[in-house]
Amino acid sequence: MSMQIQFPMDCPKCGKRQEIPIWKSINSSSDPELKQALFQGQINQFRCFKCGYEGHIDIDFIYHDMKRKFLVAYHPFYFLEQEDLLKTFTPNGELISDYDTTPDGKTNSEADDNYFFRPMHFVFSMQELLNYIAFRDTLFEAQNPGLLSDTIKIQRPEPKPKESNPSKKWWQRGK
Repeated sequence: MSMQIQFPMDCPKCGKRQEIPIWKSINSSSDPELKQALFQGQINQFRCFKCGYEGHIDIDFIYHDMKRKFLVAYHPFYFLEQEDLLKTFTPNGELISDYDTTPDGKTNSEADDNYFFRPMHFVFSMQELLNYIAFRDTLFEAQNPGLLSDTIKIQRPEPKPKESNPSKKWWQRGK
């Protein structure tokens, strides 16, 4: 189930306080329209009803895909500055848990069907989140052709060469 809360926020431009809907978790299996909204940049967006200011609200949330059996946690990059939160992870980046085994007695790394007990994947930028979801969609589709129709295809951006001298072609710039 996806979870949305109302969050009081002051507009960064005009200071008007308002209640903003914030998504704390998105379950793409039960709410597929939220997956589309995420890829269209419509999740956790702020729009001031007084001055019209718009911006992204950089707040942590969980993305859950029950069909493909994975969870991914998005944390804004400033998360890395919070020492108390960093203490909840092992040196290899896994969340410290009170549970060493699943209810059926498997170790967390052996948990296939009960993917809740596998280490959660963490990302620290929205683009990284979108890339990871697209990766999991593509991987699932490759291993299960035609099984699901909600696979997201991301247009891969063309790499841009650094413009040291725009009048030269990319292969001439080092000369």
